[in-house]
Parts: sequence; structure tokens; C-alpha cells
Amino acid sequence: MKAEGHSIQAIATTIGVERKTVRRWFQRGHAPTWKRTVPTRSILGPYISHLEKRWVEGCRNIRQLWRELLEQGFTGKYGTVRKWVTTRQGISTKPVSSAYVSPPLGRKLARLLLADDPLSAGRQDGLLVPALLEAEPQLAVTLCWLRKMQNLLCKKEDTRKEGELKALLEEGKTTLLSRLIPALERDAAAIEASLVTPWTTSPVEGQISRLKMIKRTMFGRAGFELLRARVLQPA
Repeated sequence: MKAEGHSIQAIATTIGVERKTVRRWFQRGHAPTWKRTVPTRSILGPYISHLEKRWVEGCRNIRQLWRELLEQGFTGKYGTVRKWVTTRQGISTKPVSSAYVSPPLGRKLARLLLADDPLSAGRQDGLLVPALLEAEPQLAVTLCWLRKMQNLLCKKEDTRKEGELKALLEEGKTTLLSRLIPALERDAAAIEASLVTPWTTSPVEGQISRLKMIKRTMFGRAGFELLRARVLQPA
């Protein structure tokens, strides 16, 4: 094209590169030779069939998939499997199988275990409780103890028996929550007092929250005198 009289700008426009690039090629006397890059084989290659099979089954837990591959001899890291799952989610058009359902955790699981009728929360969640009790028999003992504690804390003063709290704390040492008992024993006097006296710390907690709110409205720069004036002025 140069021999035919085309300008550098025309050559650059024709082949789709910048003018400076074409000028640099002429200075070198030739255009660069590009080598075709051969894609490297992915470390996940031998395990793609297993991943696809588990994906169709509905498994979306990356750490579970990674553990299964490790058992088959996979030497890659967790991030490699996570990258595959992320890519697979982007191109997947199949609905997630209803066979895989995330189990309830945290407070939801605690409410389900302590419910009088677990099946009222739904068939799938309700069936989880019998399965857990069968897998861990000690869980049933712990739930029974928790219900006793719940009944004690909700009882009226005239229906409580003396020493009932102490007996329950001793019983709790044989449950899965045995590590919690020493802390409850240290606060046994306060717990007992909360059961037999009409006093509560709620007004005090309310005043503390109000004081913190006032300090925040002044960006924490208020001294004692200013805080005292603002707290006592409404009173």
C-alpha cells in the first residue's frame, strides 16, 4: 500500500490501527509477527463432568463442590471452583431443582426447634426437626431443658418453687449447652431477682440511649457541662 502511494493515515484507517503504529512499523522495516496463542488446559478439565452432574442435581454450594473434587484428587484452590460456578450461573438457563433447599439457620432454626408444631412452618422445614433429632439424640434432651427454662422465666411469681432455678442449672450441665451454665450460675442471683422483683432496668437503658443520641447530634464534642444542660433542661 505504501508503494502504491497511500498515505500513512490511509493505511492505518484501512487495517484498523493507529497512525503511530503504522509509522513505527515502517521505521522497523516490517510489521510484527504475531504468534497464535494456544489456550492452556484448565485444571478443572477432568472434573467438569462431575461439576455439571452436581449442578443439574441442584447443588449450588461452592465449598461442598470443592470438597467433593478434593476427594477425587483435585489439587486446585477454592477460588477456581468459585470462578466456575460464577460463570456457570451466568450462562445457566435451567431452573434450580426443587430437590435442593437451603436449610434454616440461626434464629429461624432456633424458633423451628422450639416450636410446638414444627410442621406449621412448612413441610420441608418441619421435616428437618425429626431428622436432626434422629441424627443427634442429645439435641432432644437440650430442647426439653430449654422449654423448662422458658417456662420458668415466663411463670408468675406465685407459681414458682424455691430452688427451681438452681435445679434447672444443674440439669443443664448434661445438655449440649453445658458451656453456658457457668455464666448463668455467676448471674444466678440477678436472674432470681428478676423473677421475684417488679424492678427492671428498662428506664435506665432508655436514658443511656437518649444520652448517646444527644452526644451523636453534637458529633461527640459536647463536654460534661453542655451535656448536663441538655439532659436536665427538658426535665
